[in-house]
Amino acid sequence: MWWPFLIAMISNEGLGPITNFVAGLAGMYAFFFMVLGILEIFSLPKKSLGGITILIGWLTFAYALFWLLNGLKISWAYHASIAFVWFVAMNLAGLLMQGRMNEKLVGWVVTFAALYTFAIPAILWSLPAGMQGPF
Repeated sequence: MWWPFLIAMISNEGLGPITNFVAGLAGMYAFFFMVLGILEIFSLPKKSLGGITILIGWLTFAYALFWLLNGLKISWAYHASIAFVWFVAMNLAGLLMQGRMNEKLVGWVVTFAALYTFAIPAILWSLPAGMQGPF
């Protein structure tokens, strides 16, 4: 589902000059979740995916710094905070896949990351104009 969305996003340049950067980050996450799903379906070990997961986490952190340091609109401060939350979540998930992290802790962190990324924006977008927060 992500791949057609990413192609459309790049073709339409909906985010202006940073479209390719955001599409690249989304593509890394699409790749990660697709490979994770395949590994789970076929009961294959996930230890090698752990290193890639940590790398994606650090690249996400680099995106957060880019958004904050380049003085983009205030809405990008919230997006940068989302990137930071996923930086933590992906690093912990990578350590979990390598057998060095507690499953319950990772479950709580990933649940928080999902709510922070998807539930909060959905709630804010449902509010009247002018009350939507950092969007």
